[in-house]
Amino acid sequence: MCGGELPERGAELDRLDPMKGYTAANTRLVCHDCHRADQEEKGFA
Repeated sequence: MCGGELPERGAELDRLDPMKGYTAANTRLVCHDCHRADQEEKGFA
């Protein structure tokens, strides 16, 4: 999301559409800070 390298530890799975669950087509691996910012922007955090 940010274009930076993922950390060696602590990366997180983010669902593109929460209702579709954790599938390969519906998830992406993101760093914690990007995941947190995205969740706040969507009103989930």
